[in-house]
Amino acid sequence: FFSSKMPPAYSASDTRVFVGNLPQGVDKREVEDVFRRFGCITDVWIARKPESGFGFVYFNDRRDAEDACEDTNRRAKIQGNMLRVEISHDQPGKEKRSRGGGGYGGG
Repeated sequence: FFSSKMPPAYSASDTRVFVGNLPQGVDKREVEDVFRRFGCITDVWIARKPESGFGFVYFNDRRDAEDACEDTNRRAKIQGNMLRVEISHDQPGKEKRSRGGGGYGGG
């Protein structure tokens, strides 16, 4: 079963932040070091396939997550990689929305 490779599920009060463009071999501590100044982090999950380059940071408070996104998106770097940071659209504990149509104007 593949559950160990998927991001963990958290309570509805946690806010999940997508972090893209992570370098290969990055560890949780490096990601935590970038985001800990914004507030209480409940966990960090990093995709482990070498080509993935993304992860999630889970904040206890949505305002902290929003501040982290605003301050670090395309401004913070890890190992020379400029990070892409945004609130995850599929939040834990929230009703899932249809993904129809995609995000790149496909048709």
